[in-house]
Amino acid sequence: AGRLDRIWLPLLDDFSLSWLFPHGPSSIMWSKPMLNGTILFVGHTHNAYLGLLYDYGMILGVLIAGFLAYLFGQFVRYAKRDEDRGLRHLFEGAAVAMLVWAIQGISDDRFTPTIAQTPLWCAVGILMGRGGLAVKPRARSLV
Repeated sequence: AGRLDRIWLPLLDDFSLSWLFPHGPSSIMWSKPMLNGTILFVGHTHNAYLGLLYDYGMILGVLIAGFLAYLFGQFVRYAKRDEDRGLRHLFEGAAVAMLVWAIQGISDDRFTPTIAQTPLWCAVGILMGRGGLAVKPRARSLV
């Protein structure tokens, strides 16, 4: 479909300092390859991993990926221990959706919120309502 030679490779030429200085959200629209016409006219990178690094740089990209990995772990944990059976299944489904999202990210999608991900982000809200994502204070030792 032209992703490799008409989208990804021309973007890699423009990737020079984006690991340090990110281009910004949806920056493919004003990228050098888009302005030069060396890339297909597309609205996103058609690779969530490349898009994350291109748009947000290495530092923010790693933080976003780390948050998503933590979120996946929370879904798995609450799928095993929530007292409501229906919510356990919801969290189980959200964990599976995140795995599908990670695989789909190779050829499409984004790792930042989009309209298609609305059910997943609603599950995040439910998870937060059940106590997920909360940072528990550490017990202080008197020694």
